[in-house]
Amino acid sequence: MKGYVTKSLLFLACLFFLTMNVLAANPSSLADGAQLLKGSERIAVLNELGGIEKKYGVRLAVVTVKTTNKVKIGDYANQLLDSTYKDGKNGNMVLVLAMDTRDYYVATDKAMRQRISDKGSLPVLEEKFLPLLKEKKYAEAFKAYALESGELLAYYEANGKAYDPHDAF
Repeated sequence: MKGYVTKSLLFLACLFFLTMNVLAANPSSLADGAQLLKGSERIAVLNELGGIEKKYGVRLAVVTVKTTNKVKIGDYANQLLDSTYKDGKNGNMVLVLAMDTRDYYVATDKAMRQRISDKGSLPVLEEKFLPLLKEKKYAEAFKAYALESGELLAYYEANGKAYDPHDAF
């Protein structure tokens, strides 16, 4: 009996560590460290992010933190992009919101910048979610970020270039 219990405990320990490795390898696209969202809001945001990620083969992440510990928000976001959110085959983007400074930053990698450009597309994206952030409607802001990212990615797929409102004429 003792051998059976030992083997069972060993099996459970291995299963636990394997599960933790899988979770570490595939972090959630929503990391609400500042605890701004309720359970149902969290699910709704994850569904929006996941749908866009799956459809376009990208990684869209939202990260909220209480503090960046005096690291500039842009540096913090780029570090997250380089270390954690880098598994989208067609590009990666992360929106970071720091509550201590009430600041945000959207970081994109090279592949995503081809699809959502810093000069043309990001201001359009920000127009969708920033007013909602200012009103403290966090779930709506994060869903708007996902939905507008999807629109910009659809434009890229249809036209072969990033959306730029200055190219309209």
